[in-house]
Amino acid sequence: MAREHAVMLRMVRRLAGTNQRDPCAKIGQVSRCSRAQKTTADNDYVRGGCSHPQPGRISVMSVLESLVSSGRPNTHRLTGALMPSMKHHGKILDRSLPAMDEESAAAFLDDFATSDDARAPITAGLFRLEAGEAMTYTYTYHEIKLIVDGQFEVHDGDSGETVTATKGDLFYFPEGSTITFTTPDFGLGYFCGQRAPGEA
Repeated sequence: MAREHAVMLRMVRRLAGTNQRDPCAKIGQVSRCSRAQKTTADNDYVRGGCSHPQPGRISVMSVLESLVSSGRPNTHRLTGALMPSMKHHGKILDRSLPAMDEESAAAFLDDFATSDDARAPITAGLFRLEAGEAMTYTYTYHEIKLIVDGQFEVHDGDSGETVTATKGDLFYFPEGSTITFTTPDFGLGYFCGQRAPGEA
């Protein structure tokens, strides 16, 4: 734990832009408190007539202690930057999927995870098709699809290629491609597409 504590301390100091032992970090800039004195165990600081912490100010040590004590830290803000943390969405393979109402086929889809990048979002989820009418879909984005259960007949309308896809088969559908999906029973695919949620 001591080694992990030291590694985290170096990381936080680097983000704060200083290697001083007890700097006072102000969001958007670093305030180097050369005359600061630690007055309490709660990381309060005094500097002349200025008493720390103040709104918008946090000590590096308080951030470190939060990281260490939380076990699974959420996002923290320091010097105007975000420290991202992973997001666990749990088991998704057995979840109920809503119907794709705009499709006449027995097709179901749900988005479970989306990236935080608003400029180029990626969205992941599940697509399920049941026996009956075929579903033809023109992609307005790039997508990767992994077949995780059942069977699909996947037909590329541009090349004319047809693939019988089962568990473990991986596909890339480029933007602009027109793909027809059919299944003799059912098929379940995990997808990751370069789009925002709800745009399928």
